[in-house]
Amino acid sequence: MRLVPFPRFFTLALVLVFGFLSLASCGPSPVPTPPPGDIGIFSEGIELAETEPGTLRLSGIADTVIGPADQIEVLNGGDDSGLVSVTSAPVAADGSFEVTFAGTLADVVRVQAFGPEGRSVPVDLKSDAAGGVEPVSEPPCGIISPALELDLPAVAVGQPSSGTVTLESNCAGLGFDGLALVDDAEWTFDVDVGVPTDLTPGATATITVTFTPQAAGASTNYLLLTLAGGAPAIRPVTLHGVGQP
Repeated sequence: MRLVPFPRFFTLALVLVFGFLSLASCGPSPVPTPPPGDIGIFSEGIELAETEPGTLRLSGIADTVIGPADQIEVLNGGDDSGLVSVTSAPVAADGSFEVTFAGTLADVVRVQAFGPEGRSVPVDLKSDAAGGVEPVSEPPCGIISPALELDLPAVAVGQPSSGTVTLESNCAGLGFDGLALVDDAEWTFDVDVGVPTDLTPGATATITVTFTPQAAGASTNYLLLTLAGGAPAIRPVTLHGVGQP
């Protein structure tokens, strides 16, 4: 059963009100990349279809992306198809978009919109078997912090900038089976436990991610954690770094 969305003018009003309140309540942030929240994604306007075996099309009608976004990026973590891909496409002036990429309707995809001065919060979506999408519920096993994305401090070109991601087991026999970066050209990681390993309840693994920019500008990457005993099996954390001249 599909939820009936609020009228779009009401949704936009809520986005603006909550955005204003969040800015009013927070002081200056040391995070170098633009804070999320200036751009929103209205998931009720998104359709996911398999155009041919192994090929998916994710599309959004007008006003699906709210705010000054010019690009949509889709990560297919490959939970079912085994493929891992990152595909970008332009966002039209009316907030619509269309992205074609490899995968199957059983895959979980991460969608995020970017603009010149901001970005949306990433959302994890899957097919609802009726042509639309539905949010992926929080897995019952394995707590990742930060849950969605990690911003690293801005750094001069050629210098390293680091941050940490932690995985905590909240169930019996959580298998930490793999760890990878989608793009390792400027990014590396180190983990304080051997992988693969089983994490007992309450045990944690700390992953240190390092970005060493080779050119000035923003960079987005994905850290993929492969877990056994939780669904989805591949859990992404979006990484953001900025190289300064």
